[in-house]
Amino acid sequence: AYVVGATIPITITFNQTVTITGTPQLTLETGTTDAVVDYASGTGTATLTFNYVVAAGHTSSDLDYASTGALALNSGIIKDASGNAATLTLATPGDTNTLGANKALIIDTTGPKVLSVNSTTIDSAYNAGDTVIVSVTFNDKTFIKGTPQIKMETGPTDGTANYTSGSGTTILLFKYIIASTHNIIDLDYKSTSALVLNEGTVKDTVGNDATLTLAEPGEANSLGANKAIIIDNIAPVITMVAEGNINGVDTDYQASSTKISLSWSGSDSLSGILNYEYSLGITSGGIETISWTSSSTDTSLSVTNLSLSDATKYYISARATDKAGNVSAVKTGDGITIDLTAPKAGTANDGLGVDISYTGSSDSLSSNWTDFQDATSGIIDYKYSVGTTSGGTDIKDWTSNSTDTSVTVSGLTLNNAQPYYLSVKASDMVGNISSVITTNGVTADLVGPIKGTVM
Repeated sequence: AYVVGATIPITITFNQTVTITGTPQLTLETGTTDAVVDYASGTGTATLTFNYVVAAGHTSSDLDYASTGALALNSGIIKDASGNAATLTLATPGDTNTLGANKALIIDTTGPKVLSVNSTTIDSAYNAGDTVIVSVTFNDKTFIKGTPQIKMETGPTDGTANYTSGSGTTILLFKYIIASTHNIIDLDYKSTSALVLNEGTVKDTVGNDATLTLAEPGEANSLGANKAIIIDNIAPVITMVAEGNINGVDTDYQASSTKISLSWSGSDSLSGILNYEYSLGITSGGIETISWTSSSTDTSLSVTNLSLSDATKYYISARATDKAGNVSAVKTGDGITIDLTAPKAGTANDGLGVDISYTGSSDSLSSNWTDFQDATSGIIDYKYSVGTTSGGTDIKDWTSNSTDTSVTVSGLTLNNAQPYYLSVKASDMVGNISSVITTNGVTADLVGPIKGTVM
């Protein structure tokens, strides 16, 4: 095969010696644009030579002249020794005595073209250090010298795929090694001119340069259209960790020692979260109680069959791994304390000060109390009741008094000489309730003294 710039001498033989004046021409069938070849030499002989220089765009699988009238005088003269004009009619192209029948000359001036860009790497998410193999398919075999490259669109910092293999075939392979600054939701090359020689060559069998133009990124036959490869070097983020509930509400104390509920939320900007893990420890970020355990993609759960210690704070931690293998920073909650101990009961007095034994009121009773204690979650409520017996509730059933440590109960109807008892109990933050403390009683004295005898 002959390429651009090659010179092919074409000879026409007459049946006798001819003399040439001027520059006769021979038109060759060379595809879209026919070649017109000037006479070069041979006057005074029976054989004329026309030197055909192959030009860009010429193509032929079996070179021949254009027609029986392809030999033209071009204002010149071809005559014999007697001055008779030569007959210029040629054999029908392809028949006996034609250029096509006598020779097998191939004209190839068109280099290989890119058909598509693909990848042998499976569709998935990848991060720094991973390798993606990019394949470029041409319509003809290509032969490579040097290291051509493909400029990859990988976010603010673009990547490069370097040629590795495929010379002598229609498929060239390029290796792209992901850097830590690369991030893209759908990997593609940068532009239609992303395939560059990099001082190398890409040619066909006969030496024609390949056309390196690629499909528009994202369009048919592009890498982005053919594959779904994510480049992700951005770690997920755990945005919230809540202890004590599965609904994202954080609590600081709980009364259970065998079960703990936890919840969290996370996000990932590119490949998406593949897996969450949680741990439980007695130090912030610790794993002393539960080492890192997968929850798949669940963001809440309750862990049972535990043996948690009273008055001990436990910390829930969470982390996430995305589909590219990036791992988030650990986020730890503020801790949840186990409170299994009821508040310690104090003492209660009748009246609002020191303890009294009698009251002259017919419709109210008062009491105050002190020394109730809760060392863990703290007292959040006192309840009181009033009865005619110690611990009784027949006059006033259990009623909240918030955290106030004294109360006056009004609207009563007290009976003279009747003892009344006020009882108190305390609740802590997780619902533990103290023992009931009851006053020693106060008697309603509603009748004045009766006059006696003076002696």
